[in-house]
Amino acid sequence: MKVPIFLGLILIVLLIVTRVTRFKQKPEPETVSYIPQYLKSIPASAFSACGRCETSWKYTEGHTTYYSETSGMFPLCESCWQQLTPSERLPYYKKLYNDWKRMGDTVVSWENIEKAVLAGN
Repeated sequence: MKVPIFLGLILIVLLIVTRVTRFKQKPEPETVSYIPQYLKSIPASAFSACGRCETSWKYTEGHTTYYSETSGMFPLCESCWQQLTPSERLPYYKKLYNDWKRMGDTVVSWENIEKAVLAGN
């Protein structure tokens, strides 16, 4: 008779220990939206930004200037583009063009870009 009581006591102790340790564990996040605050800024840094105000493209729209029927570029956000004259915009387009050249994109003609920018596109 002592053995079943002893086994019963062991079961009760195991149940208590299991419940206590279960409550000490952190709850698992139910959705992917559980992201620590310090990680939320990382995606924005993966985007390039406006060449003038440096606002990430994640948070602002770029003004696309088409230099051909199917190709364009946007070194400035819409707000900065509107604040500048065509000749004031030109250095931002030249910088992006030079960045493209450094990366090996030589298909684009600077003359076409310059013409589009000065035309106010």
